[in-house]
Amino acid sequence: MLESGLPKADADSGWLNRAAEVHSADSVAVAHTLPIGLRGKQLAKTWYPDLLRPAKDDLYERLQVLYQDDDLLSGQLRGGLKKSTVVGWC
Repeated sequence: MLESGLPKADADSGWLNRAAEVHSADSVAVAHTLPIGLRGKQLAKTWYPDLLRPAKDDLYERLQVLYQDDDLLSGQLRGGLKKSTVVGWC
């Protein structure tokens, strides 16, 4: 129901595609496959980069600055960084 937006599951008609159809707009999903929410009559494409470059070393520092005024995002970032050091990702 979540992606189709209908009471009965419908994998061929997504709510976002129907919204795009009302506005005569095309859409693009940054994904390998088209999500159910974008399936339907209106044109929808997918795009995904061929090569994902590694993040720069200062990514988390820049995110901390960006999120400094948002308690939710900064807290989630701090929690994620704390967990990542425990498992050895950072």
